[in-house]
Order: sequence, then C-alpha cells, then structure tokens
Amino acid sequence: SDSVEYRNSAWVLPFAVYLNSGTAMAYVAQCGYIGMQISLGAQLIRYGVETGEEDAYQNGFNIVDMWAKTAVPEGSDSGVFQCYNNGSEYGNGAPTLRQLCDGMEGMLDALRFTESARPEEDINAWWEIAYGFANFLVRAQNADGSWYRAYDYDGNLLTEDNPWKIVVDANTLADAKYNTQIPVRFLCRMFEYTGETKFLDAAKRAGDYVAEHVIDALLYRAGTLDTLGVTDRESGIFALYAMTSLYAVTGEEKWLEYAEYATVYAMSWTY
Repeated sequence: SDSVEYRNSAWVLPFAVYLNSGTAMAYVAQCGYIGMQISLGAQLIRYGVETGEEDAYQNGFNIVDMWAKTAVPEGSDSGVFQCYNNGSEYGNGAPTLRQLCDGMEGMLDALRFTESARPEEDINAWWEIAYGFANFLVRAQNADGSWYRAYDYDGNLLTEDNPWKIVVDANTLADAKYNTQIPVRFLCRMFEYTGETKFLDAAKRAGDYVAEHVIDALLYRAGTLDTLGVTDRESGIFALYAMTSLYAVTGEEKWLEYAEYATVYAMSWTY
C-alpha cells in the first residue's frame, strides 16, 4: 500500500522494484499478465478491510476505480478495453485475451468483495466494465467455441490496419485460437455471480474446443505474451483452470479428467 502513487492521472503500483531497497524501478500500469494492477487493487481492498488499514483499502479502491472508469476508450462500446496505462495516458499495445481476462477477473474480485464489505460504495462502473466484457466474450466466440488471441476496440479480430492504431507485432498472433482456455474461468465465475446461463454455455463450448484442440492435441502455446507463441507452462495452467472451473459449476466428470491431463502437462513442463 505504501508504494501506490498517483502519477499524473493514474493510480498505480510499481511495475518492478529493486530488491535491495524496495524502491520503485518503473511505474507502468498493466491490467493483467505481469502487471496485474486490477487484481492487486482488489487484494489491497480486501487487505484494508480485513486489517482495518483504511489507507490500503482506499489505495486499492482508487486503482480499481481508475481502470473501471477510464480504460474503455471513447467511442467504443464493444466491451474490449485498454490494457496499458503509462501514467498520463493509455498506451497502444494490443488487447490480448490474457490481459483482458486477467483484468476482469480482478475486477470481479474487487466488485464482489467491496459490495459485501462496503455496500455504501458506488461501484456501478466496476460492474459495467466486467459485465460488458463478459458479454463481448459471448458475442465474439467463434462457431467452433474458440476465441482469437487479440481484438481491437470495436470487438473485431485485431489486424495491422485497425482504425485504433493499436500496435501489432510478431508477438501479437491475433488470429491464433490456442488461448481459448483463458476466458473460461472468468465466464464460469460470471455465471456463478449472475446466474445467466449464456456465460456457462459459452464456457462449455470453449471447454470442448480446448479439450480437443489444446489438451488432446498437446498444443499448449502462447500463454505468455512476449515469446513468439512458443510452447509454455502458462497455457497448461490456464487449461487446468478452465477444466476445474467447468467441473466446479457442472459436476461433469469429463472436465475433471481433462483437468488431470492439463495438470500432468503443466507439472512436467515445469519439472
């Protein structure tokens, strides 16, 4: 909490610190993946409530509130939002499934805990961005149950000539489908929270795609954002998250079996 700063127009935790001193190395706010600013804000909210440290609570609240109220670019209503904040403006990095879903899982954590612990708070913007993104996932899902890896702010597959001037580089791999496991846990949690079956239906369709095209095919690729789409551990871990989430909400044994396959892969890759 002591490291949270208001820099220009952004509430932000340091992206990295020096181990010998604890001082900030860089302040670049990223909503998911390595940065995880929204999830960190959610954890500060919870810590502040549980310990009675009001400064921690308020710092966490400010971080989450900033993203909820400013990350959707003007003129966009697709549900896709900006994932990088440089302290005074949002950057033009690609909105990938990994960052978007990480960010909105954190937003849902913050929303649920705050409405329970501090029901007097005005957090409608938090709900709007989380619900808007969940509905985007339902609309954008391909007929085979998959999603693409990156989208523009109109909710379309991200291309180099996108009208938003989003940077597309060798790591973007926008039309790849092998990150389809990443949204599943968020959708299952949105189903639990709202009771709206469209979120569970989308999660199950994605689960079937992941079972066939990721787990059975051993195509665990590009869970990280900066490795040119190589085989990696994080893709296996997110496949595990997807399958255990589906098992938790449906009780169907097939998801548990696929979770075991994904676990063996993730553990063996790490070893």
